[in-house]
Amino acid sequence: MSSKNQSVLDTTTGPLLRPLISFSVPIMLSNILQLLFNAADIVVVGQFINENAVASIGCTALIINMVISLFSGLAIGPTIIISNNVGSGKNDHHSVIHTAYSLGIILGIVSLVTGLVIAKPFLMLLQTPADIIDQSTLYLKIYFLGQPGFMIYTFARSILVAKGDTQSPFRYLAISGVANIILNLFFVAILHHGVESVAIATIASQYLSGILTTRKLLVSNDEFRLDLRKLQIDSDITKKIIRIGLPAGLQSTLMSLSAVFTQSAVNSLGTEVIAGQSAANSIWSFVSQTINAFSQGCMTFVSQNFASGKQNRVRKTFRCTLLIDLIFGIGLGAIVLGAGRSLLKIYVPDSQIAIETGMIHFYATIIFAFLLGFQDASCFLLRGLDCSLFPMITSIFGNCVFRIGWVILVFNRFAPGMETLDAYKLLVSSYPISWLIIFLANITAYAVILKKQENSVCN
Repeated sequence: MSSKNQSVLDTTTGPLLRPLISFSVPIMLSNILQLLFNAADIVVVGQFINENAVASIGCTALIINMVISLFSGLAIGPTIIISNNVGSGKNDHHSVIHTAYSLGIILGIVSLVTGLVIAKPFLMLLQTPADIIDQSTLYLKIYFLGQPGFMIYTFARSILVAKGDTQSPFRYLAISGVANIILNLFFVAILHHGVESVAIATIASQYLSGILTTRKLLVSNDEFRLDLRKLQIDSDITKKIIRIGLPAGLQSTLMSLSAVFTQSAVNSLGTEVIAGQSAANSIWSFVSQTINAFSQGCMTFVSQNFASGKQNRVRKTFRCTLLIDLIFGIGLGAIVLGAGRSLLKIYVPDSQIAIETGMIHFYATIIFAFLLGFQDASCFLLRGLDCSLFPMITSIFGNCVFRIGWVILVFNRFAPGMETLDAYKLLVSSYPISWLIIFLANITAYAVILKKQENSVCN
């Protein structure tokens, strides 16, 4: 792999598969460590409190994801802009870096306020059971106090990733992840506090990761150096960031909103089913985020090569990503299915119904994990081709319209006459179908874009 300057990753020459893996593995590990924040909360309260505490935290995941996705989706913008500049031979990133960091601060505050306002109303909309809604509300309100730290980390990380530095964000998350787990155990196992204490541990970790990534940019001795005295909002760059990142943020947010229908259906099946799905979702997230990391790497590689006009390398990058997704999807799926019950007992040791619910979730998702990888790869591919609108549309159709239709037309019609676990099985069987729909639509757009050698699909 060559380099157009000494400090920035250049993917436009040399081999692709090994550099793609090397670039993506730290992203994968970072994703996993980020998931540990919430997983540590669930495991600790499951072991030291009770399954109601597990369910109370599990019910918040949808709302947290909805708020975070809307704002953090914009962080894709700086990565693509810098990658395009590198591919085009431009080395001045000053305005992009300082605008992106400023947006991280602003969006962190907006995200905090948004989370506090919608916490209780959305929990009520999700039909959260009365015995856990107060705990869930308290957890959410404390959790969202950490959003400024999280958003600063997210935008600072996007700058480092565009530079080609995926290892530093991983190291910083490793430090903050360990701190989160230690604080969880201290507050719950030793001081015997409730769910509010694990939320406090999480926000402390979020601010720590934000501080560490900021320091990395401050001490950088190249064109990626951050100067807090020069923070700015460049209107042209902000517009580009919004144009690229907003569709991704809206896509994830609308997917979370559509999941209200699914979560409401799950909540109607009882607290034990909620706890089982919460545990299974936590484990499933480790699989999905492992695969997703290579799709994020694909976006950076595609963006540089597309800006350089190297269409063959764009195609090869996508093929390499699909191969990696297939291998990891099948391999991780086999591991999780084999150890599924043991893994679920870590979260919900005393509930057989919750464990059976989790296994049903695994059979509907883990077996088809590679399909989720294909879906994600195709979405990030199109974003790397400067086409953010189309994957938003296909994802909204597949993960929103299709799943809402499934709940209304299929689940609501047939579930009332079923046993609880059979009804849950019917509900989650829509997941792999939606992934296949999105992948097929995106791959069609990809073929059209490369054939015309322009992004007319987005215009």
